Parts: sequence; structure tokens; C-alpha cells
Amino acid sequence: MNMNRLRATMALHGESITDLAKSLGMARQTLSSKMNGRREFTVGDVMKIVDHYKLSSWEVEAIFFPDSKPTKRIPVITMGEKVNARIAF
Repeated sequence: MNMNRLRATMALHGESITDLAKSLGMARQTLSSKMNGRREFTVGDVMKIVDHYKLSSWEVEAIFFPDSKPTKRIPVITMGEKVNARIAF
């Protein structure tokens, strides 16, 4: 997890740890422990952060999966609709 990117996202939205913790429904100390690596973020925590900041798939990868293989977007046509698919290379 890239905490610097999460902190930058918080700053971009003018939020502190206290603000984000409140929106996630957790104590400030709990979020601080997670951000400092003393506790793990749950999938639910990540989903709430993604929803709260309306993060793009690129931002999700950059914050939560910084060590993953880069992916390339390719257009996929399904039932007459264009959908972005991701393929790892």
C-alpha cells in the first residue's frame, strides 16, 4: 500500500485523518494505526475509501496495489456497449 498517495488524496480533498476516519465509521486512532502499518486495512475499508473519494481504477492500483504488474486497457465490445478491460502484461 502506498500511504503517501493516500495522504496526497486526502490532502487534495482537504481532509485529515480525523475526517476520513469519521467517513469510514472508525476511530481516528484505528485509521492512524492502519495508515502507519500497525494494523491491516480490510477489503471493506478499501471499498469505503474508493467510494468516498470516487477513485479511478488507476488510483486504486496506485494506492492499494503499488507493486502489482502494470496493466494495459483495451476496449472490449460486449452486447453493443464499449467496456474497458484490463490485461496484465
